[in-house]
Amino acid sequence: MNFKCRVDRHTYPPSDDSKLLAKALKDELKEGEKLLDMGTGSGVIASKALDKAGEITAVDINPHAIKSAEKNIGQNEKTRYIVSDLFKNVPPEKYDLITFNPPYLPTENEVPEKHKYIEKSWSGGKNGRETINNFITQLGEYLARDGRTLLLVSSVTDPDKVKKKARENGFKVKVIRTTKIFFEKLIVLKLEHK
Repeated sequence: MNFKCRVDRHTYPPSDDSKLLAKALKDELKEGEKLLDMGTGSGVIASKALDKAGEITAVDINPHAIKSAEKNIGQNEKTRYIVSDLFKNVPPEKYDLITFNPPYLPTENEVPEKHKYIEKSWSGGKNGRETINNFITQLGEYLARDGRTLLLVSSVTDPDKVKKKARENGFKVKVIRTTKIFFEKLIVLKLEHK
């Protein structure tokens, strides 16, 4: 993954999960498609779409991450950057492809204010699925009828429960990529409208 990345201490740097999602994006993105990269972080996923995508919307709850993404990707005609808690500040548009490398690690405690931005990049709540479930619940309003979503999940968050939540919200679910690292298995799920 040739991506020269600059991030500050408040921004999640690209890691194994980013690499896996980038590979899935390469296989899935079609020429001229409209992409939304939720949880853009450093902008690594959005940067991989620059050559093919028609439009890119890079979204992150963390304003430091958005600044990092802007530095790493640069200003261009294709990309817009939005600070938003999931879809809250995202204009009501339809996207052909939505990618999300969400916070998925189970955490018992509230994120301390002084570390809120960096810890929100991995803190998935008590069961690791809090942000994922909120994302899935809102996803249908933003995904084009024939659109696809690439959602990264981990074995530590019980992927079967994520799949169930997606199906309950009207999506077909397919595993398209996996890799094993340390204590977990990373999985890219492809979600499409039923």
